[in-house]
Amino acid sequence: MLRARLGSRLARGQRCRPAFTLVELLVVIAIIGILIALLLPAVQAAREAARRMQCGNNLKQIGLGMHNYLSAVKKFPPGWIRQGSGRFDQANWAWATFLLPYMDLEPLYRDLLPSTYRFMDVIQHHTGRKPPANTRPLPRSQDYHAVFRCPSDKQGNTVGRGSRRFDTISDAYVDNNTWQPPTSNYPGQGNVAFKVGDNNGIFFRNSGITSRDITDGLSFTFLAGERRDACYAGTWIGVPRNNLSDTDPEGAFFNTIFWVVGSEAFKMNDARYAATLGYDFPSPGPSATRRVCGYGFGSWHPGGSHFLFCDGAVKFISENIQFIDNGKTDWRTTAGQTWSLYRYLGRRNDEAILNAEF
Repeated sequence: MLRARLGSRLARGQRCRPAFTLVELLVVIAIIGILIALLLPAVQAAREAARRMQCGNNLKQIGLGMHNYLSAVKKFPPGWIRQGSGRFDQANWAWATFLLPYMDLEPLYRDLLPSTYRFMDVIQHHTGRKPPANTRPLPRSQDYHAVFRCPSDKQGNTVGRGSRRFDTISDAYVDNNTWQPPTSNYPGQGNVAFKVGDNNGIFFRNSGITSRDITDGLSFTFLAGERRDACYAGTWIGVPRNNLSDTDPEGAFFNTIFWVVGSEAFKMNDARYAATLGYDFPSPGPSATRRVCGYGFGSWHPGGSHFLFCDGAVKFISENIQFIDNGKTDWRTTAGQTWSLYRYLGRRNDEAILNAEF
């Protein structure tokens, strides 16, 4: 019957009205577009919340590895190893390498053979400057491991030469055209003022800090933190030079020990350029335009960064935490500095009583 009525209408020249007119269709499309525009930020916020949670969990896993190591060895691992002598000493392993057996990464530790090889030996085996006694460590030296990577970070699995050069003039044996260090977004806690002789942090050259050395309390001292790719990230595996003095230029520090440690000498997420602040870099070019947060800590998470404390707790610290910037003066000494909550948390033995929340 319905077909008969439709046929009769068509026979009389009547047209069927479409379900939607063009105007109505445009209105519907506009409404859908507005809803998507309203929903997208919420979806992005949910994703960032998940990434932030995973990032904090990574630091928690590193903290568990630290305390497993502490229980077994009775001290925290060395910030980086120095062997031999000479001002321009060679590349060697950093603190995270020694945690591998305590973080379910023992096969990687066995392949790298840090108890047999210096890190320099691994690189030299690759570049042909030394006969390869073992070719296994090199591919593993660039391994990506999610526990060292913040999901919010945009850095690749290895740190490119354009971001933070691993080789220096004195260590030209590194072939950065074919080898790059694996990325890590979690530098350890170094010296607050990064004065070589003032080892007030947890990780420094040949360090071996015990719980008793942290006189300010494990709950009030940073052990590690975040650093994003905009601050050139870092690596977990080692340093290109392991011997610095108080007379070395700032650029030498930037491209050596600050691959694996950070400092509270600069405000969190401080993106100012070092050159504009008068820092001493050995030559012009890319190294002269580094952001000073490459010495310190920062993240892509809105409002602050995660920090691992010496007691194993992970806390999200606001980037607006009390910080007093004295400028460049006395940047490698504690003399004349005005301390603030952020810097106190970076020192293990300042004997300050912290009543403020952080």
